[in-house]
Amino acid sequence: MNVEIIFEWDEVKRQKNIKERGLDILAIAPLVFEDQNVVIEQDNRWNYTEKRFRDFAIVEEKRVCLCFTPRNEKMHLITVFRVRAKQWEKFYERKNRSRNQRPKG
Repeated sequence: MNVEIIFEWDEVKRQKNIKERGLDILAIAPLVFEDQNVVIEQDNRWNYTEKRFRDFAIVEEKRVCLCFTPRNEKMHLITVFRVRAKQWEKFYERKNRSRNQRPKG
């Protein structure tokens, strides 16, 4: 059963990300959410006012991290960035220790 995910985003941040990182969150997000081999973890780096998640995946031969938060039955896309090899190994080690489920919107 496929469930359609509705995305929302900040267009100013999206354009900044395209310019600075060469990554379009709107092109990458659907591919990441379709990938069954991703590593998802809650983002606890800061004291956010909402639960945020990081989704690690390979998209078009690039290791990426998609940051998002469920909001009002939608997935609010925050940012996307490339992941260095050392970071990648660290996060995939965690995959073997726990099985994370993508949060519902």
